Amino acid sequence: MLATKRVKLTYEDYVLFPNDGKRHEIIEGEHIMEPSPVTKHQVVSRNLEWLIEAYIRQTGVGYVFDAPFDVVLSDMNIVQPDLVYVSKEHSEIITEEHIRGTPDLMVEIPGLGIALEEVFPGGIA
Repeated sequence: MLATKRVKLTYEDYVLFPNDGKRHEIIEGEHIMEPSPVTKHQVVSRNLEWLIEAYIRQTGVGYVFDAPFDVVLSDMNIVQPDLVYVSKEHSEIITEEHIRGTPDLMVEIPGLGIALEEVFPGGIA
């Protein structure tokens, strides 16, 4: 039996993905695609963003971005977290097109139909 070697995708491949309203990411060189989030997810995301944004406006400590916004962690790891926070101290990772590097905080809101046990199999301390 002949083993097939899978091609690892990179940022160059990522920029060629269609702008089809779906969420495209590359994790360890593998293409991951998910449909756009449901309404309840968007409400939770927006409310959380407003809270973070209010704090940032009061303190001036950094910047918050919401999806879709690319975070290029490495050439083979490009993600679109629901929310991203970058402190002023690390603002050099913010470019015109995306964030290139590791932000101070990335928030991923799990599907709201998922049981808490699926997200935290060991429980919450």
